[in-house]
Amino acid sequence: MSRFSPLVRCTTVLLFGLVPAILLGCGGTKTAKIDVFPEYAVNDPATATQTQSDVAITVAPLSKARMYELPELFAFQKDGIAKEIAGGINFGVHHEKDFEGKYWCYTFGVGEDQIAVFQVEIRNGTGHILRMADARIYFEVDGQEPYPATTRFGEAALVPGTTEIAPVVPTSYKNQDQTLVHWITHFEMEAERKRPKQTLFDSQQRIPIGLASQVIQQNQPAYKLVASPEAEILPGRSLKGILVFPVVVTAPQASVVFYDIHTKADAAGNVTEKQTFRIPLQLRRVQMQWDGKQEKRWKRVGASS
Repeated sequence: MSRFSPLVRCTTVLLFGLVPAILLGCGGTKTAKIDVFPEYAVNDPATATQTQSDVAITVAPLSKARMYELPELFAFQKDGIAKEIAGGINFGVHHEKDFEGKYWCYTFGVGEDQIAVFQVEIRNGTGHILRMADARIYFEVDGQEPYPATTRFGEAALVPGTTEIAPVVPTSYKNQDQTLVHWITHFEMEAERKRPKQTLFDSQQRIPIGLASQVIQQNQPAYKLVASPEAEILPGRSLKGILVFPVVVTAPQASVVFYDIHTKADAAGNVTEKQTFRIPLQLRRVQMQWDGKQEKRWKRVGASS
């Protein structure tokens, strides 16, 4: 056992500048942190909702800046997280209870690796059923191949990992099955791979691989995929859910495009009209600061740029 108390040991290390500012202090509270990350915004708010032949589609980009608006997606119970993840020494560095006793995890990205994801509502004002299996939904950037929307949820059950940084991984990541759970974990691993490594206490800074999929599983009813082949919209009804594309938010300009939306059909149910809905997007950057004293939440600093 060391002859130094925990406070003396921590103070000694801090004096010699060996602990990065983003680590937990000895009292268990985070020091001031700033997070700057990319997000998409609709170019013109007037185009966020588009209507053609009695079908209306509304698209709203998601990002970490909106996390606290959506507890059904991003708030979670720690006791519902596998002990291999929640019990790690790195969990408390990245996550702690807020002033309401809630834990939060933005599941669609870490740092610069923010995934293109959107809330969507499709309103069917026609007299026939809209089947999303008939539609084709893409994230498009000039000069690149279109990215199709993720159509399946996947399997979040944990299995042994294959690397030191991930003692467990979701089944879908191990199987590389191209589902939501697979892609979320893929980008967690990418963020950890690119994270600047520290020479001291680096294990405390490791991103908790698999946490996002655990949070998604805990909140699964809210993670309704609009692009699911099973999704249908009855006449006079709406479908609300999310669109996830396996691409990191980097392109200055992009679009979410809905092809082959069956806007008209004859009495026999044969399609007589298909429409395309295109929502142009622009990249901007958001700056947020960690409030570790009162709310224990991230707060927006100034306007987005």
